[in-house]
Amino acid sequence: MTHPANKPRVLHITGCLTGGGAETILRSLCRGQRDHGLDVTIFYFYQIPGTSNALKMLRQYGCSVHKVRGSSLFMNPVLRHLILQADIIHTHLLNWELYGFILSRLFKKSWITTRYLPRITRQRRQLINRLTLQYADAIICVSQDIKNFLISQKSRANSRSHVVYPGLDQVDIEFGFRKKDIRFCYSIGRNPFALIPARLVEQKGLFTLLKAIKQAQCDLKDWFFIFAGSGPLEGSLKSSAETAGISRQLIFAGYQENIFDYMRQADLVILPSFYEGFPMALLEALHFGKPIITSNIPAITEWIGTAALKVPPGDVEKLAEALRGMVKIQIQPKEIEMCRQQAAKFSVNRMTRKVNNIYQNVLNKH
Repeated sequence: MTHPANKPRVLHITGCLTGGGAETILRSLCRGQRDHGLDVTIFYFYQIPGTSNALKMLRQYGCSVHKVRGSSLFMNPVLRHLILQADIIHTHLLNWELYGFILSRLFKKSWITTRYLPRITRQRRQLINRLTLQYADAIICVSQDIKNFLISQKSRANSRSHVVYPGLDQVDIEFGFRKKDIRFCYSIGRNPFALIPARLVEQKGLFTLLKAIKQAQCDLKDWFFIFAGSGPLEGSLKSSAETAGISRQLIFAGYQENIFDYMRQADLVILPSFYEGFPMALLEALHFGKPIITSNIPAITEWIGTAALKVPPGDVEKLAEALRGMVKIQIQPKEIEMCRQQAAKFSVNRMTRKVNNIYQNVLNKH
């Protein structure tokens, strides 16, 4: 039996429950949908070792969460029953949109997907992208930059693409606290540290950051730089830091399921990306009133306002200059409050209401 359009049963499909900003957005959305009285089921395909907190969180919210294998979506009677019950299939990240396309066709369900990046780099993903642009009932974009990209791919995407900025609430932050003393854990004493909350991939502009640290090293002698993330470039970044003579100041902490202890204690947050969708790490930094150095790319400048120091991506000179300036400035209470006020504009309730309205409009057309 189908639920009323304003309280549909939702089946979310994603690869993993943790890992980055997309997964953080999904978890917040699921909590918001449960608060709004929706039935929420989540299918995911793999789990990063040591990241059970997200699973616990979602089940505590009242979500039905199932780890699946690709073939079991079609063979397992329990999963099949959950698919049949759903009114909306909502996929997350481009890799998993193929499942949305197949299931929506097999079971005659409405299919909505959320896009988190404004680029497609692999040929296989180009094929999935074409299927999505042709057959998805709605595409949620976490920034206007992503919507602009989709329209450039297919003009018809304009009417079915919707910008919904992510949200973050205090309850999400409080759930993540572990009261971990970062300075004690890494033996850096009372020295200031900058947090780089990013996957170690080319997109994040981390080699540019290393060069900038080297260039501004005379002004950064007391500073440490904590890279909270994992990825294929870790070895190359460590090697480059060693060659540049800055490895003593760099700490590679690996992936952190709960980033909020790091964020709360950091003196500066840096994200010098070449491109982004909607970097949740910056929204989290605003919640804590932290000074930010980031890139002046569309997916950041369209929402962050004046609450960050922005430099051109890949510009070592400008980034070094920003580092020199930022470490000498004592952030004022009014600036901290400005950051928090900017963050408050992006609530989970606001995001959830917009997504639910999209669901309702799609179901009303079927």
